[in-house]
Amino acid sequence: MKKVLAVLISCLMLFIHADTVQADSRRLAGEAVEALEEVSKILNDYSEELANKKPYDFRGVKWNSRAQEYPGFKLVETDGIVSAYRRDQDRSFVGDIPLQSTPVYAFYNGRFMLAMMNVAPGTSKETVQVVLEKTFDKPNNLFPNYEISWHWRQSSLSPEVVLYYDKGTISIFNVALMKEWNRYAQTTQRDF
Repeated sequence: MKKVLAVLISCLMLFIHADTVQADSRRLAGEAVEALEEVSKILNDYSEELANKKPYDFRGVKWNSRAQEYPGFKLVETDGIVSAYRRDQDRSFVGDIPLQSTPVYAFYNGRFMLAMMNVAPGTSKETVQVVLEKTFDKPNNLFPNYEISWHWRQSSLSPEVVLYYDKGTISIFNVALMKEWNRYAQTTQRDF
């Protein structure tokens, strides 16, 4: 009888252990599913952005980064909040389009917000559009105030970005920082 009781107790202990292991397995499986869903979301964002040719940076300068992280920046102008820089080694072209000078990089509160460049006089809107479409595909023109525009949504990988061409100027900017700067500019009556 003691042997039977010992076997029953052992079986009961194994059942309790198995139930605990099963509960842990279910919890771990749930966590694994959540992690896989997050990875899937990131991969979907990435593949969508690749398909939409979203710019994660401008000429190697990542959105929200600091100018000090990159060699060759020379301060052009600052008001203490917004600082404009140029880099000597930058090309004075966008694709085949000649620029009047190298691009200007604007940093708001030390974070990369905007790049601007003026195309050479006599360059047509059509020429600019053809060159930009080679890199960024067809414009979605969500901004009717600009002649040509592209807009990419925020994702887990990068901020919301807008690229536009209007009246001889190509600009690309981080929307969140641009909104912050606009609020600052309105309250201080400053313009950049």
